[in-house]
Amino acid sequence: MKNFVLKYTDEASLLAYCKEENFAMEHPSLLIQVFTSLYSKESIKELLHLLSRHFPYATIIGATTDGEIANGRVELHATILNFTFFEKTTLSSMALASSGAEESFQTGKTLASSLATPQTKLLLLFSDGMTMNGEQLLKGIYEEAPSLTIAGGMAGDYAHFKQTFVFTKEHLLSAGVVGVAFEGEALRLLNDYNYNWQKIGKSFKVTKAKYNRLYELDGASPVKVYTEYLGKEVAKQLPAIGVEFPLIYEASGMEIARAVLQKHDDGSLSFSGDIPEGSEVYFGYGNPEQILKNAQNVTSCMKNFQPEAIFVYSCMARRRFVGNGINQELAPLETLAPMAGFFTYGEFFSHQENLLLNETLTILGLSEKPLPQKRALPIVCSEVHQSGYHSVNALIHLVNKTSEEMMQQRVFAQANLRFEQLFEASGDGILVIKEGVVMECNRSMLSLLGYEKKKEDFLAIPLSHWVVDKAPKAWIDTIESQMRASGEKHLLEEVACQRANGEVFWAEVMFTQMDFDNERLLYALFRDISKRKEMEQELVKQRDALYYKAYHDDLTGLPNRKAMMQFIDEAIEEAKEREGTFALLFLDVDKLKLVNDSLGHDVGDELIILTAKRIAKSLAKGNIVGRLGGDEFLILLKNIEQKGITTQVEKILGAIREVMILGNRELYTSASIGVALYPKDAKRTPTLLKYADSAMYEAKENGSDQYRFYSGELTKKAHAQVKIAQAFRQAIRNKEFVVYYQPQVDAQTNEVLGVEALIRWKHPKKGFLNPQAFLEEIKRENLLGRLDKWVMNHAMKEILCLRQSGLEPGRLALNISMSQIENRKWEQHLMRSMNRLKFHPEWLELEVTETEIMKHPERVLERLTYLQEQNIHIAIDDFGTGYSSLLHLKKMSVDTLKMDKAFIEDVPYDKDAMAMVTVMIALAHKMQLKVLAEGVETQEQLAYLQEEGCDVIQGYYYAKPMSIEKLSQWLKERQTSPNPSA
Repeated sequence: MKNFVLKYTDEASLLAYCKEENFAMEHPSLLIQVFTSLYSKESIKELLHLLSRHFPYATIIGATTDGEIANGRVELHATILNFTFFEKTTLSSMALASSGAEESFQTGKTLASSLATPQTKLLLLFSDGMTMNGEQLLKGIYEEAPSLTIAGGMAGDYAHFKQTFVFTKEHLLSAGVVGVAFEGEALRLLNDYNYNWQKIGKSFKVTKAKYNRLYELDGASPVKVYTEYLGKEVAKQLPAIGVEFPLIYEASGMEIARAVLQKHDDGSLSFSGDIPEGSEVYFGYGNPEQILKNAQNVTSCMKNFQPEAIFVYSCMARRRFVGNGINQELAPLETLAPMAGFFTYGEFFSHQENLLLNETLTILGLSEKPLPQKRALPIVCSEVHQSGYHSVNALIHLVNKTSEEMMQQRVFAQANLRFEQLFEASGDGILVIKEGVVMECNRSMLSLLGYEKKKEDFLAIPLSHWVVDKAPKAWIDTIESQMRASGEKHLLEEVACQRANGEVFWAEVMFTQMDFDNERLLYALFRDISKRKEMEQELVKQRDALYYKAYHDDLTGLPNRKAMMQFIDEAIEEAKEREGTFALLFLDVDKLKLVNDSLGHDVGDELIILTAKRIAKSLAKGNIVGRLGGDEFLILLKNIEQKGITTQVEKILGAIREVMILGNRELYTSASIGVALYPKDAKRTPTLLKYADSAMYEAKENGSDQYRFYSGELTKKAHAQVKIAQAFRQAIRNKEFVVYYQPQVDAQTNEVLGVEALIRWKHPKKGFLNPQAFLEEIKRENLLGRLDKWVMNHAMKEILCLRQSGLEPGRLALNISMSQIENRKWEQHLMRSMNRLKFHPEWLELEVTETEIMKHPERVLERLTYLQEQNIHIAIDDFGTGYSSLLHLKKMSVDTLKMDKAFIEDVPYDKDAMAMVTVMIALAHKMQLKVLAEGVETQEQLAYLQEEGCDVIQGYYYAKPMSIEKLSQWLKERQTSPNPSA
């Protein structure tokens, strides 16, 4: 990066300078900033035309000014050109016209969204200084790009406040904004500022404002406030003199000054930026000495940054107020890098958010070089000439000190009045106590105690007359002693008091120590808390009820899981202390689901309640039974030997086995129990619970009314199940599962109507596995849903590829379980997958086994109807094995019945089998359903089925299940064969 600053006079001088400095006139990443006092459009256009002609690829941005800055000095009524040649930074510019302040926010949003990208590091902006609301402009940019660094300022016109211009190579605007975006990984930047204006006098509240126009300060017009506090002469010179007396308020942790730009006939003033309604503002006055001192700190910070170019955008007020001292502020920066800039009507700066500053000097340092480890650069700082500044500092100090003292006196007087008013008007009773004697009280204290006497009569009554549960003198002495010992100035107490009518109530008393005329007093504030006390008592009752609810089962009243876990923990601690033992029983009521499904949940609940009572009754004293939920109970048998455990378990099973009378019903049930022993089997609560659960499942697998003690073999079995789950997940990851397809052929025309998707597992150790080898384990581990989703997505993709290659595989038949049909998320996943793959619903057939359907026929009907309405075909698989009723079959929304291969095996040699097949085909056709025969392997079977009118054939006769590649070949061969057959 290289930076050059030139005071422009004419074209010849410009070209001579370019030649002397060896400028690359056609450099692709050249930024030219123009800071000019030219105020005619023609002059500016002429200059832009000249620059565009000689620098055809340059990015140009510029503004009219209130003064120009070049090489560390102020230049007045000049045109300054700043040339920055970038090597690793790309530039893009934009100009946006705006109709005024109302559009400023949207203009900022449009500029940021159009010009900035995630890679943009800096946005350099110049806006016109008269119509644009800089505050709203920056807020619009911040909403679109909150992390973007902003620099630049608002154009000026040497305090004429009539018209300003901003421009790029192609656009010249009197109302709008121009900007340049900087992008480049190597680009470093430092954004800093120098402020140092001081608040003077009292504060004012902005009581009416809109954007940057203030209508009222403390209810009066701003012009009137300026007249009253700064004098008529200052008010007459508004807005020009307003830059010397800005208003200061705080935003985002910074003090921000706002200079006056316009005076309106209604007494309102427009400022150089927004001042929010409700803000506290002060008059501001510059401290030249502090401004110049702080400039050295800014220079030191910039020195550490080591810039290659410096741009300065400073408030017009600083040039006028600091005078020649402004050169002292700027000169040290010139020793660090070539610098240029201009005096603005408002400075753009990035802090916690984008801010419009006034009365401020903002500095932007840029470099494309990496920052070295160490570098020593001398800084030449002129000595700060303080002549004339001492009186200014003294004036500021005098005004602030006088204002402070007057404010303190006013506050003190107001405080005394306010104290007296609050004392009497307080809704709480108040006493002033000295050495245990009441010296003063308010009206609320008399009302609280129900005394209608005069205050003087009440003050004569001792505390003991109405303080019920304390010895008042000792109580007050104790209060004072506690407060002295702790150093606390406040102490909260509760005390029972008695009203004049004898009613006792509770009061909360806040004691505060006070020193008044060298006397130590207690200020006591009394508040009736009787209702709160009643609520507290009610809350205690509710807490006890909630505690019971939290630790007990709602249905049976037994301890719940949470309580049982605590009981087991306590039992472990007790057993450790006495080196004892105990047993944990996990009990599951057999066939409760059958009762719920057949007789209803009310009967099931009655069964659980009676079971709980029988278990509790069968236990010896000291043992505990709790309900985990559903059909599961936990039983804790303390300090008992294994023989006694067996006796107790058999007693529990026997109690449950007896007939249960529920209303007019007699029910028989049983239970399965698993037993885990402490410390033999486990020493921790979760492990004991897990082992007892495993033993219970082992008992259940061996039939109803059984119990089992835990053994290590159960853990091995559990580990084996875990390994199955892990192997399944690994198989999904490693793509070990493959989908095979078995064709379904029209029995009469030999046309391929579809293919059934069948899962296979290419196990790395066991080889090729059919589903019979792993599906049951997958079901037991609740992994079937995930496997079915994978098959569905994979098969649809493969069949879609066949269709796109010109082959016609017919419908894809997928096997699904009942749990998936009832799961709306699976249904949504199916629809999303078809939409994503563009897989037509009519290309899909879902197969559900008859056994699955008959578990919940009424619930299934609704979901199958919905799927069929989506043009998805529905088939009942393994028909003839699930005992479905004709009524349910009639209601069911299905398209095809698939006869189980068990009926086909003996055709055409077994008359009974043939009769069954004939009946099923006739029944299906009567109900206008198609019939598919599975497991067809011989010509004889095919001939019989064709004769009986079977619609579709699937089996080895046509093809065994095959990979997608073989299916593709098979379909091609059938297409080329004139008479395709098996």
